[in-house]
Order: sequence, then C-alpha cells, then structure tokens
Amino acid sequence: MIGRGIFEDPYLFSETITLHDKTPAEKLHLLLDHMQLWQDTWGETKHFPTLRKFFKVYANGFPGAQELRMQLMETETPAETAQIVTSFLHTLSPV
Repeated sequence: MIGRGIFEDPYLFSETITLHDKTPAEKLHLLLDHMQLWQDTWGETKHFPTLRKFFKVYANGFPGAQELRMQLMETETPAETAQIVTSFLHTLSPV
C-alpha cells in the first residue's frame, strides 16, 4: 500500500511537505527532474514509456492537467515529453 501511496504523493514520507502544497509549475518541474533522474540512472537500458505511469502524479489537480496528461501519455521520448511540459509551463507564466 505504501508503494501505491507514492503514486499519489512522492512526499509521502515527509512530515512537512506534500505534493498538494506545490504549484502547477513546481509539479511540472518535478516531473522534468524525475525524467532527468530516470535518464541519468537508466539511459537506454529501460523502455522510456514505462516512466509515463508517473506522469499522472505531477499533472494532476490544476486547470489543464487532464489535457496535459493525455498529451504526455502519448510521448515516446524524453525530448518530446520535455517539449510538451515546457510549452505548458509557458502558458502558466503571465505575459
């Protein structure tokens, strides 16, 4: 059950922070960090789409999250994922 809890909040074991405390931009930057750690750890040895199951953790609970998740679940590469997240982050920034 704890393993499943991590899919809802990567800060499960923190006593002071939860993912729900994060802004949409912070959540998406965490997604990019997670993806970079995946690449640094596994490189080409693991199939990248396996990482997609974690995207719902970060793209959740804010306006536009559902549409973003749908786009992210179609990605096949880290570069494609980063491009989609970066584009979405630009929509969050005030002009």
